[in-house]
Amino acid sequence: MHTKGMTRTELIMTGAGLVLLIGLLIYAVVDTRRRARDAERLSVLRQIEFDLLEYRSDHASFPDSLETLYEGSGIPGYAYAAEPIGCRADAATLCSFYRISFTLEGRIGTLSGGACESSPDGIACGSE
Repeated sequence: MHTKGMTRTELIMTGAGLVLLIGLLIYAVVDTRRRARDAERLSVLRQIEFDLLEYRSDHASFPDSLETLYEGSGIPGYAYAAEPIGCRADAATLCSFYRISFTLEGRIGTLSGGACESSPDGIACGSE
């Protein structure tokens, strides 16, 4: 006599397949969100770099801090730690360099991720 329906083995295999597909879907969503956050960080960073170059064009030096650059309007996006190099507290010293430290959660393009720094020379992450 043949009964209609699924055997226990078929049910277990179907359930395992569904669990695997759900796991892959969750991984894809988490990875996509991570990549979106990193892309947003780089977008904000590029805007800050543009603003720094524009400031240098207007004032013949880089600002001594991002607070000076944005003059109380608030640093856009993420709270980057900017370190001007070659600046002193007196107004006679011109800032000829800047460094912005930030973190990427994963590889994006040619950047390996992790702790990164941006300067007029470009962006470098980790041991690059």
